[in-house]
Amino acid sequence: MFDSKSLSHSDKGNGTTALDQMPLEKFSLDDLDKGTINAYRNTMSAARPNHPWLSLDTDEFLLRLGTSAKGEDNKPHPTRAGLLMFGKEWMITREFPYFFLDYREQLGGTSRWDHRIVSGDGEWSGNLYDFWLRVWQRLTQSVPRPFMVDTELRRVDDTPLHLALREAFANTLIHADYYMRGNTVIVLQKDKITFANPGGLRIPADVAMAGGISDSRNPTLLKMFSLISIAERAGSGFDAMRAGCDWAGLPHPRLTESFDPDRTELAFTLKTVGNNSHALGKSKAENLNIEKSTADADIHTQPSHLDGDSPTPISAAASAQIQKGNEQDTILAYLSAHNDITRAQTQQLIGSGPTKAKGILRKLVTDGVLLRTGKGATTRYTLSTSL
Repeated sequence: MFDSKSLSHSDKGNGTTALDQMPLEKFSLDDLDKGTINAYRNTMSAARPNHPWLSLDTDEFLLRLGTSAKGEDNKPHPTRAGLLMFGKEWMITREFPYFFLDYREQLGGTSRWDHRIVSGDGEWSGNLYDFWLRVWQRLTQSVPRPFMVDTELRRVDDTPLHLALREAFANTLIHADYYMRGNTVIVLQKDKITFANPGGLRIPADVAMAGGISDSRNPTLLKMFSLISIAERAGSGFDAMRAGCDWAGLPHPRLTESFDPDRTELAFTLKTVGNNSHALGKSKAENLNIEKSTADADIHTQPSHLDGDSPTPISAAASAQIQKGNEQDTILAYLSAHNDITRAQTQQLIGSGPTKAKGILRKLVTDGVLLRTGKGATTRYTLSTSL
């Protein structure tokens, strides 16, 4: 998962260019899925709104990203990384005949799955990024989140354990040897999540677990995931995983290798150890939640102010409204503890762009819930005195 001791076909480059960045001249850019590329570009725009590549046309963007490269015919062709990340599944398997992505939820305690996503069912593109989008949505919902807000009253949904699982999932896709026999498989069970892929470790397991050293099999894939803030910098992945497990009161993940064919597996045990108030060691199937007392403590002990405001304790009623997750209620909850709010502060509060924030505020004004005063940058919104 994290990189093969022996050189396989996928480990060979030309000495200066990583293998996954080399063009596949028998393929064209038409073999890539445009919908997946657009989804990636939108994610990158949200993660890095000022990145200079976002202003480039699609062909140039793909070249800079490493999705495409010019072949001997001086025309752009998909790279190996580009085909894996954005290609259409039936085209990917022409180059990588063993390519198969498999996600299973086995929450009922039997070998039969409760939900499954596979790359070869023909219902979606079947590429790495589309698989990431579909599976991460399932995984992130399977791990409960305690209610927390940051110092600017924004809901904190990305817990250290979510970061740990995201790092594990990303590394599973990034460091697989897609030329080798064996599927890339993620299995969610009631008390465990396992991530397994073809290919052995390129560095000793104890060195990999210690962190700080990385030897990526697919550095262009790593770059693609890093640009959308999914993968951590090289060598820090296991540090993030251990920190997430420590935060949740869980054992550290277990890394194992098997051979002939080479295969790597990383397993997270979702059973709590000790008495950690943030423990997330139970499955969604059992409808398990963080203890309410812990959530309430997080709500009332966090400072609650946005840029330009002085810190003001938020009321219990406001906290309850914010916890519902409704954007309009979140704004009203904030205003129950503060005199007014600006459009910029609304963006911070609900985690949106200016257009969405402006639209929600406009609707609240139209409905008579808020009053608007001032113009331009001085515009502020207050609760209507008629409420």
